[in-house]
Amino acid sequence: AHNLRSEARATVKVGREERSVIAREVSGKERERLWALVTKEFPLYETYQRRTKRLIPLFVLEADPAN
Repeated sequence: AHNLRSEARATVKVGREERSVIAREVSGKERERLWALVTKEFPLYETYQRRTKRLIPLFVLEADPAN
């Protein structure tokens, strides 16, 4: 999370294809909605969240319009 906060541009690999993206940290209602989707697919994240005092950061990756 610290890396995405300091440098939002990143490259992700999907299969054999690499894509340039910009990471955006979400908060508020948007985070609540997306967190529900994430924990439905990956319930261990909810377990981890309950065990820590910090809020687990959640980011959305969007296509980098510069590429």
